[in-house]
Amino acid sequence: MQQMARLLGTNAILTGRLSSYTIVKELHEAVDRAAVYLARRIPVATIDQHLPSRQIEHRNQSSDKFVIKSIRGHWRLRNEANVLRRYQSRTPFLRPLVDEIQESADPSSIVLRYLDSDMLAESNKKRLSRPEIKQVARCVLEALQVLHDDGMVHTDMKLDNIFVNHGQGDRRFSDIQLGDCGGVVSQHSTFAREGHLIGAGLTRSPEAMFQLPFADKDFLLKIMKLDPRDRPSAEDLLADDWFTEDSQDTRDPLPGEAKQPEKEEQCVLEYRSDY
Repeated sequence: MQQMARLLGTNAILTGRLSSYTIVKELHEAVDRAAVYLARRIPVATIDQHLPSRQIEHRNQSSDKFVIKSIRGHWRLRNEANVLRRYQSRTPFLRPLVDEIQESADPSSIVLRYLDSDMLAESNKKRLSRPEIKQVARCVLEALQVLHDDGMVHTDMKLDNIFVNHGQGDRRFSDIQLGDCGGVVSQHSTFAREGHLIGAGLTRSPEAMFQLPFADKDFLLKIMKLDPRDRPSAEDLLADDWFTEDSQDTRDPLPGEAKQPEKEEQCVLEYRSDY
């Protein structure tokens, strides 16, 4: 099979509304003519004078790494930008839109916050403790509640769409944000009404329903009801006793992994976007 030509090459320069960026490397390529890149901001002598001074100062002090997502001829990219503009100010738990590449760009591209890793990579690297699982679940549910309150559904919930920054010391994750909002649609949309198949296929970890405390299994079964009309809302799940119960982790340690004492993790986020 012939390899698809890259949408953007290394060192390509893209100009956004707020800054210019240079492509460092490709992080991921999808089959739908989409790609994700690591980029860095290019220092510029001129800054949009319409921006308030505090916002200019914030941007100059922010991280130098960014994610640029590019898609040619697909509605998901514009939809993601629209969704994030609408909702990212309502919750710190959605990975925010930082900038938009100018309309004449081909392929169309948006600039997103860069985070260190995603939950698929982290769970493959080291199994999460129960407090860490609860921390991630709470952050994701906080993000989903904002969408669900407006009648929107994410449609692409999976581990590699949950992004994290690494913490320090005993704190494994400092930031947790839900990403890939290109598939967020209204429950009244054509996709929902006509039952279009969008989002991720069914995935399931081998240990998902084994060696779990009863409280964990009970919580998972609430989420995994086949009929979505029978599932609790994100708001209901956030109020579930599972977040406050203290059952011990009964899973056997993985090979080479020592049993660790449990420590409650809080869902906090220090990042603030002014976009």
